Amino acid sequence: MSHDEIVCSKAMAMKGSGSLQEARSLLEDHARTAPASPSLLRLLGEICGLQLDHVSSIRYLEAANTLEPGNMESGFMLGVEYFLTGRYSESLSTMKQLIKAFPGVSTLHDFRGLALREMGQFPEAEASFREALCHDPRSVWPMVNLANLLVKLCRFDEAEQLLVKALEFQPELAAAHNDLGRLYQKQGRISCAVDHFRRILELEPANRIAASNLLYSLCYSDKISPEAITEEHFAIAKRLYPWRTTGKEDLLPRSSASKLRIGYISSDLCEHSVSFFIEPVLVNHDSSRFEVFCYSNRNVPDETTLRMRSLNLAWRDIYGIEPADVAQMIAADRIDILVDLSGHTAHNRLEVCALKPAPIMCTWLGYPHSTGMGQFDYYISDAICDPPRLVEHLYSEQLWRLPDLFCCYLPPVEFPPIAPPPYQQGGSITFGSFNNVAKVSDTVISAWTDILLQVSGSRLLLKSASLGGASIQQHLKERFSVHGVQPERIQFMAYTPTTLEHLAQYARVDIALDSYPYHGTTTTCEALWMGVPVVTLAGRTHLSRVGASIMANINLEELVATTIEEYVSHAVGLANDKERLLDLRCGLRGKMSGSPLMDYAGMTRKLEEAYYAMTGKT
Repeated sequence: MSHDEIVCSKAMAMKGSGSLQEARSLLEDHARTAPASPSLLRLLGEICGLQLDHVSSIRYLEAANTLEPGNMESGFMLGVEYFLTGRYSESLSTMKQLIKAFPGVSTLHDFRGLALREMGQFPEAEASFREALCHDPRSVWPMVNLANLLVKLCRFDEAEQLLVKALEFQPELAAAHNDLGRLYQKQGRISCAVDHFRRILELEPANRIAASNLLYSLCYSDKISPEAITEEHFAIAKRLYPWRTTGKEDLLPRSSASKLRIGYISSDLCEHSVSFFIEPVLVNHDSSRFEVFCYSNRNVPDETTLRMRSLNLAWRDIYGIEPADVAQMIAADRIDILVDLSGHTAHNRLEVCALKPAPIMCTWLGYPHSTGMGQFDYYISDAICDPPRLVEHLYSEQLWRLPDLFCCYLPPVEFPPIAPPPYQQGGSITFGSFNNVAKVSDTVISAWTDILLQVSGSRLLLKSASLGGASIQQHLKERFSVHGVQPERIQFMAYTPTTLEHLAQYARVDIALDSYPYHGTTTTCEALWMGVPVVTLAGRTHLSRVGASIMANINLEELVATTIEEYVSHAVGLANDKERLLDLRCGLRGKMSGSPLMDYAGMTRKLEEAYYAMTGKT
């Protein structure tokens, strides 16, 4: 046995016992004193990858590949490392070269598909995943990865079949349970989604992604009390995001400058609903009093991302960076107040927030519920969304209520003109809801059927990306049929490629019906901007009162109901008042423009005053 082989054998034993750093040190010491073999460099690259030191891993694997070109093992690991660091074109090139030499290896086709998917080459990615399955029909990962792609393409029925099949082959595959749960959530099958997320937590109790997906799904339910949902948030936060044990003394000292340093951390600083509400604040922050930092957890920027990056602020890309390193970055930036914009939504960085990297931390905009985490000092809201003395027990954070309302809305860069109300052409009223199908609860279906039955000839248009599957459309039709509404009165529309095309569909709607218990926010603002009045039902928690706050701030409280009966009555009454409908159609955009909802500078000043008050500064 050569000396290289002896060293590698010892390092493998250390690696097997979990002593990764000892194994790495042994290998690196040997590589410094003698020419390293491809196998030693390959092992070094593997260990560095396990340590999440991707830069070093790539360096060693590239060296191994140079010494032994065409080696399947080192080439594959190198392609994976390229992929993990967002170097998708290099990952794709590496996998293509390997496929020429090893055409029958399913995993190579699978990773080629992943790279193509991330590069937006969806047809080619689909073909690659299917090629992987041709070589190994029982391989679960190409099934899961293909299903993820099909969800992006709104082919939900096919995606569901693949995920169910993957679980037949491997019943304890957490990734398949998670993706199937997310798919069911998108389709409004909340109890099914919850079952899959709970199953993951049985298999992997520390799985934070599944935990957040579970909590987010519970927010859609009209079957569980707010107190029970809050208890779940508190229990999961206590278990998965425990309070830091070192306290705040290890943080770097804060800046003594007069300017407050505000940090916003989010994965949604892109063409996402959150951007409609945070961008006007970023534009209007007073640079003479504030230094603003954005911590973006997004791997691929889009036009909205680039537009925000061009503002007068500091930008930090944190995608793929370890939580402790991100926390240290925030501490090094001397952030006074860190504002989380995600809560338990997708791709959140709550594990960073759990380290309390700033002396004051808030959560805002992205999640309509308490995080359950004691590390957050404040939840930013308003007095309508969270009435004083009625909801404090539902929060781990202290409520900080802004005057007027908790957000301001910035319409998209391009939007269509307001169209005439559709009843003028067809004579009958068209109700509509463009909310996520997950928000279409039994409560609103019962109310919507009453509305349709009381307004002769009326129809309901439902628009959501999740409506691209025939099965979910049939499922919804059956839910309405139970209440006596003929299926032909329910119309469906799925994905539209651009925001402009999406907004243009409001020309088909006379009256928008808000969802319950989880209200729309972006969809409500979009409808109003396009001249479509929104009837909303106010509940007793934040997620069921956002519509009430928006409507109150544009002086349309008469469209806010407090009971199901009122909700139905308001919608029916408005449908029968064509003159009022026409007035609203013509005047809503102006009402919004002159309201606190679109007073960007005023809203930002109030938020800034809140930030100063939180710190005790004047």
